[in-house]
Amino acid sequence: MKPEYELRQITTEQQRTAVTALLEKCNLQPQISPYCVGIFDASDRLVACAGLDGYVIKGVAVDPKTRDLAFPIKLISHLIKYAREKGGVGSVMIFTKPEYKRLFMYLGMKPLAQAPKAVLLEAQPTGLDAYVNYLREESQKYKGKKGVIVMNANPLTMGHAYLVETVARQVDHLFIIPVMENQSEFSYAERRLMLLSLEFKLDNVHVLKGSRYVISAATFPTYFIKEASHIADTHINLDCNLFANHIAPALGATVRFVGSEPKDPLTNRYNALMKELLPLEVVEIPRIESGNLPISASRVRKAMHENVLHTIWPFLAPGSRPYVLAHAACQALTQAHGKMAIKAADQYASLGNNCPILRNSIKSLTPLFARMAIPGITGEKLDQLCMTAEHEIRTLAGFECMLSEFIWPFGKALAACAHSLNVRGYILREDLEETSIPALELFISSVSQP
Repeated sequence: MKPEYELRQITTEQQRTAVTALLEKCNLQPQISPYCVGIFDASDRLVACAGLDGYVIKGVAVDPKTRDLAFPIKLISHLIKYAREKGGVGSVMIFTKPEYKRLFMYLGMKPLAQAPKAVLLEAQPTGLDAYVNYLREESQKYKGKKGVIVMNANPLTMGHAYLVETVARQVDHLFIIPVMENQSEFSYAERRLMLLSLEFKLDNVHVLKGSRYVISAATFPTYFIKEASHIADTHINLDCNLFANHIAPALGATVRFVGSEPKDPLTNRYNALMKELLPLEVVEIPRIESGNLPISASRVRKAMHENVLHTIWPFLAPGSRPYVLAHAACQALTQAHGKMAIKAADQYASLGNNCPILRNSIKSLTPLFARMAIPGITGEKLDQLCMTAEHEIRTLAGFECMLSEFIWPFGKALAACAHSLNVRGYILREDLEETSIPALELFISSVSQP
């Protein structure tokens, strides 16, 4: 006998259509999460749904005709268990309307921050406490006036470096919190390493570990806020509330520094609301400009996508050059090699650029390419890195992969580029060996002066 109600994963187009209809019926925006589940009745009608996107629960809805507190409890309990057992996520969060706060607290979730139109809760009661304790321990190592700055650094530019160097002179100690979300061109690990290059340069600067408790636009869902004009303000309110009540007190920070962004209305609004909402001093530092335009990471990313990196070397902080070079090398490999990138059985010959094995193999080279692009990596160290890269790509691909043939030429080119940038700040074509490899030629054309 079919059960009265059954929880199932949403997998078919028909089921996704039903989820969309239910969300709209509940006055929620129809955003379906990567992992979505629903409760179906005996007639196969969807009566409730919820989804998990990373560590954020989204799209919780119950059909108004069958209101039952057991449904959201069952769904959320399932998602928390799934996140921990399958997704490797120990701490699950939910953003929801304030009127549903008690329901989620009943499920054992802890409120972290609240704004007029939203509340943030966490399924692991000790998650925020652990991060706050870490911040407090780090802060206790230093005395005097303390400031904090939250940075994405995607990638780290001379504008970011100027901002940090400027504000570091205004406090005894400056903490930098990198945005943790991996929704950027460069990973969290890469961006934190870029920022650490500033810590090595400035004695009173300390780069902390990032956390999900610095709310990013990438994690803040908008599906439950009907008025579009309120979305940004609600996100900013929550972020400021969490920062004011937990982050700043743990650090003992009395001032938060921000960079101006005259051409970005959202950043301007963020800065304005921080000055209004935070119970500490907020100091806005004007961005430095080049060619009547602010030096920004978006200009660097645009040059990367257009394969014209030679135009932006003066704007890039030295600590980010290895990672930009590594990404450019992987981008060149991806663009130049499709069907010919893989040498194996016929079934691989037509996979082209859309082959997941090819894409993942190239992506796996990024951290090793970055190490090859550190100034001074030559000789035995470079050889060792190339051998490691060859082994890794063959292991990942699982078959004879032509990409391994390009490791050594790319390694030499990356080392030569790093040397040129370190010595003169730009790359000349004659600094690099002539090549007939299409991917390497594309890389050289992108990074060197025409």
